Amino acid sequence: MRTQLTPQCQAVVDYVNQHGSINSIQAIRHLGITRLAARIYDLKDTMHAMKPQEDHNSAPGFVKYVPDMKVRTANAVFDAEVRMDFAMARGVPAEIANACVKVAAQMHELQAQEQLFR
Repeated sequence: MRTQLTPQCQAVVDYVNQHGSINSIQAIRHLGITRLAARIYDLKDTMHAMKPQEDHNSAPGFVKYVPDMKVRTANAVFDAEVRMDFAMARGVPAEIANACVKVAAQMHELQAQEQLFR
């Protein structure tokens, strides 16, 4: 699950974290990225997943990309479960490992809710 993002993917993630969304025009003008959809595809199975949303401020058919909190949460829970399995293999009691997964999932849910109110 943990992968190093390419510089372009990291730039897209940083832009969306700062502005809430990104469209193709913004990617070209502000980041010099001409293949935004390809970068979004690269992010699809990460904790930075994004989804298209109709962009009412642009011409019909244009989309902007916003964080996909459902996928991000699922990926965060999966990551926590992998860590739990690793911890249990190292001798950490199952109760403690399970509690850590639940806390990680709750924290990610709160972050997702906070993102909605930005």
